[in-house]
Amino acid sequence: MKNIAIAIGINQYRNLQHLQYAKNDAQLFSDFLLRDAGFDRVWYFADDSPDIEGVSTEPIRSNLLTVLNDLSENAPSLEIDNLWFFFAGHGIQHKANDYLLMADSNPNLPEETAIATNLILQNLKQSKAKNVILFLDACRNVGRRDGRGIGDRTTADVKKISDTVCFFACSPHEFSYELPQYNQGIFTYALLEGLGIQHKRATVEKLEHFLKLRVSQLAEIAKAKQNPRVVNDSGDKHLILMPKYADKSDLLPLKNAAVKAHRDNKLDLARYLWMQILSIDGTDYEAILEIEGLAVERYKASLPITQDRVVEVASSPEMSMRQVNATTVENRQKLTDTNPLILDLGDGVTLELVKVPAGKFMMGSPDGKGDDDERPQHQVILQEFFIGKYAVTNAQWQAVMKKQGSANCDKEFQGDLQPVVGVSWHEARAFCAKVQQQTGKAVRLPTEAEWEYAARGANQSKGYEYAGSNNLEEVGWYRDNSGNVTHPVGQKKANELGIYDMSGNVWEWCLDELHDSYADKPENLKKQGNQAWGDLNVDNNDNRSRSRRGGSWIDFAILCRSAYRGSGLARDQINGISFRVVFASSS
Repeated sequence: MKNIAIAIGINQYRNLQHLQYAKNDAQLFSDFLLRDAGFDRVWYFADDSPDIEGVSTEPIRSNLLTVLNDLSENAPSLEIDNLWFFFAGHGIQHKANDYLLMADSNPNLPEETAIATNLILQNLKQSKAKNVILFLDACRNVGRRDGRGIGDRTTADVKKISDTVCFFACSPHEFSYELPQYNQGIFTYALLEGLGIQHKRATVEKLEHFLKLRVSQLAEIAKAKQNPRVVNDSGDKHLILMPKYADKSDLLPLKNAAVKAHRDNKLDLARYLWMQILSIDGTDYEAILEIEGLAVERYKASLPITQDRVVEVASSPEMSMRQVNATTVENRQKLTDTNPLILDLGDGVTLELVKVPAGKFMMGSPDGKGDDDERPQHQVILQEFFIGKYAVTNAQWQAVMKKQGSANCDKEFQGDLQPVVGVSWHEARAFCAKVQQQTGKAVRLPTEAEWEYAARGANQSKGYEYAGSNNLEEVGWYRDNSGNVTHPVGQKKANELGIYDMSGNVWEWCLDELHDSYADKPENLKKQGNQAWGDLNVDNNDNRSRSRRGGSWIDFAILCRSAYRGSGLARDQINGISFRVVFASSS
C-alpha cells in the first residue's frame, strides 16, 4: 500500500496580499501525514520548503505542474492507494473555472499564471490512485481567506470523477478565516483535530459531520460564519481516511459497499473493500469467506472455458487463503458461530444483528433507585435471540420501504447512516414485515425485556447504568453533546455485546403496551421474556401507548439509563423515535 500527498501553503504572494498562517497549516498537515497517518511521501510546497530530490518546492506554478505531470506519468506503476492534495492560500473564479493562485500568480491573468482545479483533478486521477482526496482552503485574506465563488466548478468536476472526495473550507460565496490565537486557519485546525488522536474521525462520513460542527464553533470566535462542505462523487462516505483509528462501527457501510461492488461485478474493488474490513477486524468471518470467494471468481475469469477449468480453479494458488491477523481457515467455523447475522436488504444494503445468548437478569430498578414504573425489580428468563447492532438507518429504510427515510423530518436528520426517525410504531412493524418477505427471516420489534437485557449486556453485563458505560459521554448522544440532531449510528463506544447506541441518539420502539409498573406483570412473561406484554393484534388506527426505550439526542442523561421506561402513542411520528429489530433464533 502506498500513500502519497501534496501539501501547499502560501503566505508570501508576489501579486496579492500576503497571508499569515497558510504556510503553517500546510506544514502541520504535512507533519501529520508523515508522523500519524502513515504516508510514504509528502510533496511539501511553501515559502521556504526544501528541495526534494533536486526538484524545487517553491510554491510557484511551474514547480507544481512539474510534480503533477510526474505523478500522472509515473505514479500508475507505484500502485498508489491514497493520494491526498492539500492547499491553503488564495483562490479565484474566472470564466466559470476555479483557479488556485500560486506565489507567482497574477489574479488578472489566471489562465496563464494560476492552476485550474480541473487540471489538478485530471492529473491526480491519471495517477490511477484508488482514492483521491482534496482539501481546499482557497478563500483566504488577512483575517479571512478570500476567493468568493471558488468551489462551484470544482464541485461539478469532482462529481464526474470516480473515487474522488473534496473537502472545501467553506461554502460558495463565503470566506474562510484565520485565528491568531491558534496560528492557523480555522478549517485546518479543525481538520487536524478530527483526523488526529483527539477525535479519531476515521471515515469521510464522520469527518464531515465533525467539521460542520467544529468549524462553525471556531468561526464564532472570529464573529464570522464559515460552513465547510464535502463533495463526494458517488456518496462513498464509508471511505476510511485513517485506518489506524477505524473501529468495528465503520464496518457496516464498508460491507454495504463491498456487497454492491460484487454485485456490479467490480471484483477488484470488492476485494479491496473486504481487505479494508479485515484491516480493522482480522476476525471478521464474512470478510474472510468473501475474499476466498472473490479469489475463485477472479481466477475463473482469467481462464479459458475448458472442461478442465473447474479442476484448475480448485488447485489455483489463489485458493490458498493467506493468514490474516492470526485468523486461519481452521478457526473459521468458530467465527461463524459467534459473529452477527447479516441480512441482505438489496441495493447493496445489509442489516447486521448481534447474537444475544439465552440467560436471565434482574429487570427494572431496585427500591430507592430509578422511577416508580421501573419497579418492582424482577427476574426475567430469555431464550437466545439476535438484535440489531444499530438502530435502523435511513439507507436501510430506503432499501426496504422504497421511500425516503425520515421524510417527515428536516434534512439534517436524513443522512444515510443516521437512524430513521419520524416513523410510528405501526410503520416500524411494517418495516419488519417487509424484511421478512425479502429475507425469509421473521424479524420484529424487541420486547421490553429483550431490549433491556441486550442493553445491559446480557451474560456479559458489567452492571453499567447506561448501555456500555457509567459515563454516557462514552456511549451515547444526548442533550449535552448531540448538537440538537441525531448522529450516524455506531460513532460511540459499543456495549458489552458489541451493540451500539442503546443509550441516547434515538428512542427505540418496543412491542409492549405501556404499563405503569411491573406489579401486574404475568408470571409466564417473567419466564418467557421473548414474549410481549400486551395486545399485538391491532390495525393501523390503534393509538394505544407503546413502550419506547433508550432516550434520545434531546433528552437529559437520566432518561438514557438502561432501566428507564419511556412511552409514545403508537401513531406518533417525531424526530426522536426510531427502532431496531430482533430475530428469534427459534424462528
